[in-house]
Amino acid sequence: SNGNYITGNRKLVKMGKQKMPRYVKVKQNINRYKTVNLTKRNKHIKKGTKIRIKNYDYSQANSVTKHGALRYRIAGGYITGNSKYVKVYD
Repeated sequence: SNGNYITGNRKLVKMGKQKMPRYVKVKQNINRYKTVNLTKRNKHIKKGTKIRIKNYDYSQANSVTKHGALRYRIAGGYITGNSKYVKVYD
């Protein structure tokens, strides 16, 4: 309805209700950013910190040529969803 397309490829679609992660634990020092594309750094987060996740998004949301990377929305901004830097908890 908003002009975006979604895929019907069964290999790219997770069926059923998906459980959203609630917390992440930081594996390495990371930064919190103001935007989903990780611009405008606004805080440094130390290794071992446990953070509550409010939601998640993908970078480059309006691009049809670039693949987006997972980002977690936390209080005050966004952090990376890369498993090299964060560990997800329920």
